Amino acid sequence: MRNRFVQWAAAALVGLCAVTANAQDALKIVVGYPPGDAADVTARLMAERMRETLGRPVVVENRAGGGGIIAAELVKSAPADGNTLMLAPLATMVAFPFTFERLRYDPVKDFEPVALVASFDLALAVNAATGPATLQELGQRAAKDGVFASFGSPAAGSLPHFFGLITGESMKVNLLHVAYRGDAPAKQALLGGEVGSMVAPVGAFVELEKAGKVRILATSGTRRHPLTPKVPTFIEAGVQAQASPWFALYAPAKTPKELVAKLSASALDAANDARVKARLADLGLQSGNVGPQGLADTMRRDAEKWGPVIRASGFKAN
Repeated sequence: MRNRFVQWAAAALVGLCAVTANAQDALKIVVGYPPGDAADVTARLMAERMRETLGRPVVVENRAGGGGIIAAELVKSAPADGNTLMLAPLATMVAFPFTFERLRYDPVKDFEPVALVASFDLALAVNAATGPATLQELGQRAAKDGVFASFGSPAAGSLPHFFGLITGESMKVNLLHVAYRGDAPAKQALLGGEVGSMVAPVGAFVELEKAGKVRILATSGTRRHPLTPKVPTFIEAGVQAQASPWFALYAPAKTPKELVAKLSASALDAANDARVKARLADLGLQSGNVGPQGLADTMRRDAEKWGPVIRASGFKAN
């Protein structure tokens, strides 16, 4: 009897140690962008709050490259044990299947949607010293001036790229896209007169607008952006163009639904924590409140919206 008790006690101790170790396993949020990028900052704000609600370490791992492709390939192959998540933008999970012919991950089959945690609006800005005052004036000048017939964006194949094309189509103006390697060189090109306008997230222009260097003509949301309340939306300005790109969390495919639900609840709690919301707002981001099924539905709707636009552009990344 005593031997059986000892064996039971030993087994129980091993089991308790295993549970304790598992509780202390760090949750890793993989981000496909470098430190300081909006995606990275969002992930770190989320991690800070999720540590509290999950009662376990939460760390952010940067795997920059390919606009999030390297991170997606890594998380696709990670164990489906609830210890790995990926924070990815709309472009990586919706647009890339239309732009890359040999993408080595499937956004639908290889991942479990967890939560849409933040969204943001795009803006079209011009040089304050030389640019037009309205979208209508931009269209008129674009028809006569080659510089104003071009717009810059932070990257080829990005949402700003394709949104600029939608804008030109709605304005009945053939706007030529010019890609740069990030926001900074694109803004330098705008200020230097290389392009007549630029499309990027609202947050990319706020400081330049405050300094009187750029003029934001319109923003892409369904309502005016909190950081630019005097600037009309494209719809208000008579241009039928709307977009609200987002950041969302994903787990590897086949992660148990109960783990996905727990992670989703923690993520949405974090995104809507007052401190996190305020810090996201400073970046021009709005907190999201969309769970697994809602994120899956959002991905499907966005694929239906952006797929035809991307195909019509003829753009291919490889």
